[in-house]
Amino acid sequence: MPLPADEYQAIIADDTKRIAGDIAWEGRPNGPIRQFRVDVDSESGHPLSIKGWYNAASSKLSYSLIHHRIPDRIHSLDL
Repeated sequence: MPLPADEYQAIIADDTKRIAGDIAWEGRPNGPIRQFRVDVDSESGHPLSIKGWYNAASSKLSYSLIHHRIPDRIHSLDL
């Protein structure tokens, strides 16, 4: 089920979002991939998390905003 446009806009406009804990990049000791996932708190109470993913072998980095009700990212930055 896709996220309704008005809910997406409300989440993006909500400037009370904050990461709810420490970010700890994890991965295999000798592997090129590191990742993290942390919950996001906000006054609006949307069930959100941030997922970070980095592949040192390809120098690709991605941050994604995840809404827990849908199976895919709702906003991301890919570098």
